[in-house]
Order: sequence, then C-alpha cells, then structure tokens
Amino acid sequence: MIKLLAIDLDRTTLDSTDTVPESAMDALKEAIDAGVTVAIATGRNVLGIPKALRELPGIRYAITSNDAAIFDLETMEPVFEKTIPLEQAVSLLERAGELGIPRSVTIGRDVIDTTPEVYRLRHTFFHDYAESLFAEDLPAYVRSRGEDVAKLHFLYMRQHDSGPVYDMLNAEENIAFTGDITGHTEVVASFVDKGSSLARLARMLDVKKEEAAAIGDSDNDVTMLHWAGASVAMGGAPNHVRAAANYQTDDCDHDGFSRAVRMLLAADKEEQV
Repeated sequence: MIKLLAIDLDRTTLDSTDTVPESAMDALKEAIDAGVTVAIATGRNVLGIPKALRELPGIRYAITSNDAAIFDLETMEPVFEKTIPLEQAVSLLERAGELGIPRSVTIGRDVIDTTPEVYRLRHTFFHDYAESLFAEDLPAYVRSRGEDVAKLHFLYMRQHDSGPVYDMLNAEENIAFTGDITGHTEVVASFVDKGSSLARLARMLDVKKEEAAAIGDSDNDVTMLHWAGASVAMGGAPNHVRAAANYQTDDCDHDGFSRAVRMLLAADKEEQV
C-alpha cells in the first residue's frame, strides 16, 4: 500500500508555464483522500513552492533546496538540514563575488540576493518570493546571521564565464554542485540527494521503502525514483531517468502528472486485491 508519495515540481507537478494545472490538483486530492501522505521534493527553496501546494491539506512536508532540508509546511521550519559550514559558504561567496558572479544564498527558509536584477526577477516571475531578502554585501550579511547555509546559487545570466566558478568548486571539499554551465550553479553540502532525503522522511513517518512512491523528470530525481518502491518518470525525461522508474507517463503539458498519480493509485489497488 502506498503511504508516502514524493513529487518533483518543475516539469513534473508544474507545467511549462510554471503553473499547477487543475488536473494535477485534482489528482493530488484523490491521493490524499486515499490516505496517501504527499511530500514535495524540489531544488527550490521552501518559499518557491506555490501556495496552492504549500497550503493544500495533506501536504505536510517538503524536501527543499536541492535536498539540503526537510521542512514542516505547517510550521515553515526545517525538521532536518544538511548545511554548508558558515565560513566555507562565506569564502565561496567572496571568491565568486571577486569574479563578478551574481549570487544568492538560502539560509533556513530565507532566500537572499545581492544582485538587484536577480532580486527584481525573483519578485516578478516566481511564486511566493515576495518574502525574499536583499543584501548589498552578501558575504557580510551571511556572516552576520551566524548560521550555516543550505544552498549557494551562482548565476551566469549569459554574460559571465562559469569556468572559474567550476574550477573553484572542483577544488573545494565537502560540497556538491549541479547546474547548467551557461545558466547557473547550485551548491549544497556533500551527500545530499533526493533519495537519501526521501528515505529519511520515510523513517520519520514510519513508512517502509515499499510503501513509498515518487514522480520526477530530471537528474536530481534519479536517486528518489530508484529508492521508492514504485516510481514514475515524466514524458520528456532523459533515458537514464526513465530507466530509474517503474512506469512512464506523458509530459507536464499533457496531463502527465495526473496520469502518473492515478497510475500509482491504480497499481496500488491491484496489489491489494
């Protein structure tokens, strides 16, 4: 029986316009009504989760910030974090700043930008980042907070060279990073991934591996799709992502997510017969 369902956001639950389709909401409500605990698993900060999902009864937990934290959405507080140590984070921010790279940082539930253009874009185009913060001197602000960091975000914005950033990060210990060499790089602590985070959440909720399911579409979903007892890869996902899943569905713009949820629920019913 499926007790826990982990769902990716971008190009999975959300369509290509960054919207939660009505069909997705309906399918999630069906799963919740069937007694399934739904958890969001996203690279986004917790504030980047659409309120429609964040406030949907039955969605209590979210794996966020490239899997560096598990948040309780009722309290908006983390119940688990694996962070980059403060001084290491400040050093990376300072060195990226010397390269002229636009930077953002996630500390707890807060997102802090240091580039006005990025700050304006975040408030214009993203879901609920009206609560995000701005700091002219980001390393100084982070040091003043005195807290370890969940995620560093370096943005190239098609006008900065990512090569020096990758050289810097490759020489660094105890971190992991992903991204697009022409667009952005996201940095988290080592040994952070959706599979281990989902396993941790399952243990917290006393859910067995075979009672967990997952839906995703990209590289950072592979460990989650592998770990879950049942999993679905979205249409358009790369071949290696599809190979990690038990089932495949349509893409995010053709009701793929709602079909995936119902496919898992139907398979669950068949197993119980």
